[in-house]
Parts: sequence; C-alpha cells; structure tokens
Amino acid sequence: MGNQDYRSILREKQISVKTFTVADILSTMPSEKLMNYAYKNNGDLTFTKVVKAWGLDRKVNSQGVAYADFDNDGDLDLVLNNLEEEALIYQNNSTGNYINIKLVGDNKNINAIGARVKVYTDKTQQYQELYTSRGFLSSVTNILNFGLGDQEKINRIEVIWGDNSVLAMDSVEANQTLTFNKKDFNFDVEIKTKSTQNFVSVTPMSLGIEYTHLENDFNDFELQVLLPQKQSQKGPALSVADVNGDGLDDFFVGGAFDQPGEMYIQGENGSFANSSPVIFEKDKKYEDNNALFFDADTDGDLDLFVVSGGYELKENSSLLQDRLYLNNGSGEFVKSTGLPKMFGVTKGVSVGDYDNDGSMDLVVGGHVVPGKYPLSSRSYILKNTKGRFEDVTQKAAPELYDIGIVNDLIFSDYDNDGDKDLIVVGEWFPITIFANENSVFSKADIQSLDGTEGWWNTIQEIDLDMDGDMDYLVGNLGKNNKFHPSQKKPLHIYSTNFDDDGNYDMVLSKPYKGNLVPIRGKECSTEQNPFVSEKISSYKEFANSSLMDIYGKEELETAYHKKVHMFSSVYLKNMGNGTFEIIELPISAQLGPTMEFVIADVNYDGSMDILGMGGIHEAEAGTVRYDANTGYVLLGDGMGNFQPFKDHSFFTRQNTKAIKSIWIDDKNCFLVANNNGPLEVFALK
Repeated sequence: MGNQDYRSILREKQISVKTFTVADILSTMPSEKLMNYAYKNNGDLTFTKVVKAWGLDRKVNSQGVAYADFDNDGDLDLVLNNLEEEALIYQNNSTGNYINIKLVGDNKNINAIGARVKVYTDKTQQYQELYTSRGFLSSVTNILNFGLGDQEKINRIEVIWGDNSVLAMDSVEANQTLTFNKKDFNFDVEIKTKSTQNFVSVTPMSLGIEYTHLENDFNDFELQVLLPQKQSQKGPALSVADVNGDGLDDFFVGGAFDQPGEMYIQGENGSFANSSPVIFEKDKKYEDNNALFFDADTDGDLDLFVVSGGYELKENSSLLQDRLYLNNGSGEFVKSTGLPKMFGVTKGVSVGDYDNDGSMDLVVGGHVVPGKYPLSSRSYILKNTKGRFEDVTQKAAPELYDIGIVNDLIFSDYDNDGDKDLIVVGEWFPITIFANENSVFSKADIQSLDGTEGWWNTIQEIDLDMDGDMDYLVGNLGKNNKFHPSQKKPLHIYSTNFDDDGNYDMVLSKPYKGNLVPIRGKECSTEQNPFVSEKISSYKEFANSSLMDIYGKEELETAYHKKVHMFSSVYLKNMGNGTFEIIELPISAQLGPTMEFVIADVNYDGSMDILGMGGIHEAEAGTVRYDANTGYVLLGDGMGNFQPFKDHSFFTRQNTKAIKSIWIDDKNCFLVANNNGPLEVFALK
C-alpha cells in the first residue's frame, strides 16, 4: 500500500496525519487480511497452504516471528510478536527424526555466522546457512535443525566454514545435537557433490560471434497502463541452416527497431564470420520478431523469411511488412518482391506443402494490433507459386483469419492421414487444430483440447512415446505466477475504449466471492481511465466494488472479452483417435515461461530429451518479471515419460526468447537468443 493509499484512508476516517496509529489503518482493512500464513513444502518445488491444519488461523497482526526448539524435543516451535496483543507461542507437535547442529567458530567469528551445513540421507540432501537475523527486529536460534522424516541414519554431514575449510562426519545416528567446533579439527576434506554437468558454456566471442540484441527504449505502459507485460520486446529472431551448401550450420539473428539483422557463416574450424548483406542494413528500421529458412523458389538452397513487429508503430504501418530474402546458393541474399501486402504485427511462422503441389507454402500468425492489446492482427495462409506468394487465407483457412494473438504455429499431420494439418497456439484462445481436407483447413472438434485457453508461447512436434503418431510439447506462462487461473476461476480480459479518449483500454479480472473484480488497483485503473476516480471516490469503495460496479454493465457486455483457464506448460499425448491426453510437464518446467523447446539426447541413452527456456522480464512492475526459468532439462525414456534432470551447467541468465540446436565444429550445441542482450552458446560434452 503506497503513501497515497494511506492518506486516502486517513481522510475517510477523519484521522489527523499527526495522530493516526497503525491500528486505525488496520481497522479499515478486510479482516481476512489480518492472518498469518503457513505453507508446507511438498518436496517437489510446490507448497500447500496449511494455515488451519497447523493451527495458525488466529486473526492477529503479527509484527515479528522467530523459531527455536523451546521444549528440546527436536522440532522448531514458534513465537509471534503481535500488535497490541500478547505474544503467542506455538508448540510444534510434529513427529519424525531430526538432527541438530551447533557450530562454534574461531575467535574472529565465534558464532560461525555464514557457515554452511549439508546433511545427506538415503532420501534427501539438505542445506542450511547459519544466519540468525530474520526480518524486522527478529532473531532465531543459532542451532541448525534438520528434519529427517523416517530416516534414522545420516550418511554424511558437512560443515563448510567461512574460509571454505570443511569438517565432515559420516554414519551419524539421528535424534541428537552435535557440536562442531572449528578449533577442535585441523583437517580439510573434499566436499561431496552430486552435480552433473553435461553442458559447457562457450563464449560467443571465441567463435567470432559479436552480436548483441539492442532493444529500443519504448514504454508500452504509456499506451496501456494495465498491460500485463510489454508487447514491444518479442525479439530477437533466430534461425539456423546451412545457407551456402558447405555442410556446416550457419545462422541468422534478427535485430530490434533500428538494428539490422546479422547473418553468421560457419568456417571449417568452428568459427563464424558476419556476412550480412547490405540489404539488412537498409532494412534495419524493421523489428524482427521471428525468422525461418526454407526453399522459397524451389532452386535447392535455403531462403530467409523474416517476420516483422513493433508495438510502437502505428496501425497498418509499412514497417510491419514481413520480408523474404532469396539465396543465390552461396549464402548471398537479395530481397524478394514476391510477398503480398502484410501490414500487421506477426509472430509465428511455419512452412509446409499443404496443397501437395511441390512448393513450400507459409502460414504466418497475426500478433497484437499496436497499442490495442488484446486485439490481434490477422493471420495468413500464403500459397507459393514459383517463389511468389498469394494470400489465400479466406479460401484455404477462413477460421484462421482472426483467430487471435498467435505466438506459434506448425504444419503437422496430427491424424496420420498423409497431409499437413495446422496447429496454432497463442494468447486468450485454446490450443487449436485445423484439419486439412483437400487443401482447405477447418477447425477440428477435439473435445480434449476444450478449456486450454492460455498464454501459449511455443509448440514442438515429436513422437515422444514412439507409437507412430505425433505428440506435442506446448510451452505456456508456467504455474509460477500470481493469477493461477483454473477451469472454475479463469482469468478474464475486457477491452474497449471505456472513456472515449482515443486510447484503447483493457482490464484484467478474476472471480472473487461470486463477482468479477479487477486485478490491478485503484491508482493504476484511474491512470488508465480517469473516470474511475470520479465514479469511485475512495480506495475502500474500490476494494469493495465489482468490475461491473466500476466499468458498467453495458460497457462490459459490449467489450471484447476473453478468458484464460490454464498456464501450465504441457505434453499433448496423441491417443491416435483424434483425442489427446494433456499431461503437465514436471514442476521444473513450470517455474517460468517456456518460450521455446529443443529436442536432443542429452545423456546419450538413445531417448530424446527436452530442453526448455524462456523469460519475460518486461512484465509490469506490480507483477514482477518472470525470470525463474533459467533453463531446464527433462530426460525422456522413449515411452513418453520425463524426469527432471538436475544439470546446473545449462543455465540461461537473461531475458531468453529463443533457442536453436546448431552443430559447431562437430559438436552438438545450442544457440540461445536473449532480448536486449548477447547470444549464449552451450555445447554438449
């Protein structure tokens, strides 16, 4: 709550600014807010709310909390300091085995502050650091407590002191307190580690790659204050292919607005040379959202299609035109005039001969209309005739035309009937399959995909269970977000020009006690729509108002309205009868957005594994950026089952948007493209 919120409350309560108390402010808040919360760690990176189960549901305003084993029974009890009430002590009645570790340091750090302790059992590896400060004016015991569950024996305890010397003890019985005194031991031991490193990070400069994506400075929130995240940071585009026919992988990486894309050609020693044609420099005003190599003119070499975007541009700007660059076979490119007019933001692109005429056609997904999220630009089916492309969308796929905000799409034969079907994913609409019947696409009625509305970013086809039909990996926002949509409580978006000021407005909403309420608060809502402040005079009134109270029944009924039901990244298991089983990927794949997958045999066991990555660092400030997905690996068993692979050597640190497999000097590598940052390269050992 900001200062302005406090002042508003004080004015309503007629409390002098010089004499108000915290209790006065708390009295204006809903009573359900005055409760402590507790979450039980499930051991798989998820937590369960256990406030009532643990007896902590008393409505108090706690100002501090500390823990210690007050009754010496091996578990941690709690003491709470409460505003204008007596302190509370909660006795811990849990059962299970434990080990307590007391540390005594040297005369420079007698309390061993900062020391690290690892405890290994057959089932778990636990880690704690000794710091006694906890929150505001709170301190905890300096004895480290480790719960062991049903384990009665500890395989090993390691104490790592501040100077990195190590004390270790093996085969320790549970349910005791051990004291480790640094002065009593004068030997060091090797730290036990279980980390696996299958990847090597390669410095791009060592390969001759000097590219860094330079995002232009543009504030989307000045157009639409209530955007969940900026729409202007979709790049860089990235595509890999052998463009000069020498058997070595080359790549194109796109630029932001006013930054040319770059083409890198691989030499025999694994180094790259920037061989970008002059035309890329001439086209630097285009913002590159995506790129794809394919043989557009059927001459045996790979041409380049580049998708254009830019939320800062005007609607129908000529700078939104997608581009096609033709290859002369030696890796030299010239710009083609064979595309139709395409003056809308686009993002996803896929290639395939959908009409079986021997030439490769394109499907291009429309993205957002500049300044009008969540409205979408139109999508395209582009029929290839001798290197010139005709817009045949209304004839070949009329339902694709205005499907929504498309992030990715693929031509794929999902029903094994020998022709290319179309699968489309994006924001605010379900995973959608268009069946190909005599070169005409129509939506397939697949009930198992009903309710899959999400913020889907990417889709990858692969026969994961080796049963002869295509399965699909689909990357979403992930479960680590503040919205938590579900089938019963979806996330809603309404958009229209609510206040007739010429700017397109949108508002996110969720159900609460039977009503839809806005996600964002009064201050942000007023900044987007000043009439909110005139209609809803106080923060308290806003907090108790429904979306209909604030914006009006008629306005909402006529507004553009969409829902989201799920944010999990998933595996679509093709059941072979026109249905899919939707399987959530493991929790390590749900920590953040998955922007793209690559498939590789990471552990060389003959089964395909999954690498996933992605970030959205451009989220609005109240949401906090999505940066918890630093790259994950899922090991496959060839039967459609996956296990998280703890390999910290695959670690993407930046605002990652794309990843491609690339062979460099006969090594299986992965090229990672980051928004407003350099490329990263990882090589499999």
